[in-house]
Amino acid sequence: MKKRILSLLLVLTAVFSLLPLSAQAAGSPAISTNIWGHEYLFDEYGTPIYSQMTATDSGYSRVEYLGEDGITIDEYDENFQFRSHSQLPLELPMYGGVYFGTDYNFLVCGQENPEESNSTEVIRVIRYSKDWQRQDAASLYGANTSYPFHFGSLRMAQSGDMLYIRTCHQMYTSWDGFQHQANVQLNVRISDMKITQCEAGISNSSTGYVSHSFNQFARVDGNDYLAVDHGDAYPRSVILFRYPESAGKEQLSFSPESVEVLPIAGDIGDNYTGVCVGGFEASDTAYLVAGKSIDQGDSTQSSQYNIFVTVTPKDSFTQESTSVRWLTNYSSDDQVPMATPHLVKISGTRFMILWHESGYLRYAFLDQNGTITSDVYTGTAPLSDCDPIVFNNHIIWYVTEESAPVFYSIDLDDPSEVQVDGPVFTDVSPDRFYYEPVLWAYENKIATGVAPHRFAPEKVCTRGQIVTFLWRNAGSPAPQSLDNPFVDVDPNSYCYEAVLWAVEQGITNGISENKFGPDKSCTRGHAVTFLWRAKGSPAPQNPSNPFSDVEEGRFYSDAVLWATENDITQGISAGYFKPDGTCTRGQIVTFLYRSEH
Repeated sequence: MKKRILSLLLVLTAVFSLLPLSAQAAGSPAISTNIWGHEYLFDEYGTPIYSQMTATDSGYSRVEYLGEDGITIDEYDENFQFRSHSQLPLELPMYGGVYFGTDYNFLVCGQENPEESNSTEVIRVIRYSKDWQRQDAASLYGANTSYPFHFGSLRMAQSGDMLYIRTCHQMYTSWDGFQHQANVQLNVRISDMKITQCEAGISNSSTGYVSHSFNQFARVDGNDYLAVDHGDAYPRSVILFRYPESAGKEQLSFSPESVEVLPIAGDIGDNYTGVCVGGFEASDTAYLVAGKSIDQGDSTQSSQYNIFVTVTPKDSFTQESTSVRWLTNYSSDDQVPMATPHLVKISGTRFMILWHESGYLRYAFLDQNGTITSDVYTGTAPLSDCDPIVFNNHIIWYVTEESAPVFYSIDLDDPSEVQVDGPVFTDVSPDRFYYEPVLWAYENKIATGVAPHRFAPEKVCTRGQIVTFLWRNAGSPAPQSLDNPFVDVDPNSYCYEAVLWAVEQGITNGISENKFGPDKSCTRGHAVTFLWRAKGSPAPQNPSNPFSDVEEGRFYSDAVLWATENDITQGISAGYFKPDGTCTRGQIVTFLYRSEH
């Protein structure tokens, strides 16, 4: 392989080592980032699929690789409410992928083999029960592999007792001094976890081999096993293989049929192809491959991607019968951002394709021949490396961004809007003290967050925010006068009426005669004082002061004693209240919640 691809190994290692990882308590979903994870690295190479989901008898299961934290398994009910969290260790240091089989689940992992030793285990395929109890494993040694899953992906398909794995590897050093990259075909008999076939040597496309294969797909269609590879060299094409009457057999045909569904312009071995493949499915009449590509007739000039679907008829599996349908048609001057699509099979005659374009989600229905049969709908949901699934007449996927999952779904009977399911705020964990108060504040329209799905509970609360929370909790009453004494409170501000109401109610008078300081941090002393005054300034029942840093006669002293005896707050530690310390948004809504319960 070219020196360029080899030199990027260290770059990729650095990239993945910087991904945020977080060990989670058993009572909360794992935090991760999978948004846009389906995109090629550097617009050139696919990667293993780190996050997946499947429907279960009681809802949904999320399985995601979290690097050093292993593999998380989070269970959700049918309403996307979190139920449980557990983790699996990664038995070898490199993650390959997960597959939800008919009766079992499978996990593939591997390790580097820099010594190019035939006694080194390079790939392990582990069989689990459906409740993730380890049962058995198959091990592959040597196999001309110095680095498994290298600059590509891994996908699996099942037929009867056979598990077919399509992936890639960096091979042993060749005669030219380079460690070239290519695809790998691995077959495992499920019942006893024995490897029955491994194609990992150098060959040519007539045997299913692709040199420099940057993405791999696998499907079983009746009696046929099919695979798609994205090659930059031999061939320089997106190529579709069909192994006729091989599905379910231990040995695949050594001479599969093949069609170069999207030939790629440019020099053999040039890693940049201007193509990203996103999906492969079999319809009742054809094989569909979806992706994005630049104009391959003008690859040196155009950097504008467009969305495509290739269509290869089952009954005419030839280059001449294969067509490319372009779902978008932007020119090189348009420079419209375009994300790699997902292709979802609904039935043998109905599919959905989803992609991102200019910051918006686009999605449409396709028929068995790849023709759009609906409007192209527009939504605001992001995409991730989680392949959308079809369940309960919905297409469903999830996205994380240094957060717990947010689930998105499209109703197949009413697809005009993307529905958002799951946690209201992805940065509010169920095991934190402010979890119930934040949800209470949201449900009662007291606090709506700082951005979609983000509450920022650890962010310092401002004076403008706290009086707004108090005002909304009081029912958002209109102030008796709109005479505004504060030059720093704009009439168009979210807190304008709240500030005027708070002043009228004697909750606060601002920080000076003509300034309120709406963006200034709210201290703990001010927070309990505002809350106490909003409650009518009730006298504390017990005048005993447990805090050494709360002086008698200070404006907040009675408020602190009242808050303490009503279990609104017990200070920051034994004997200390820290009245001049800042108060977070999570703490503020917790104080307010406790004052109402």
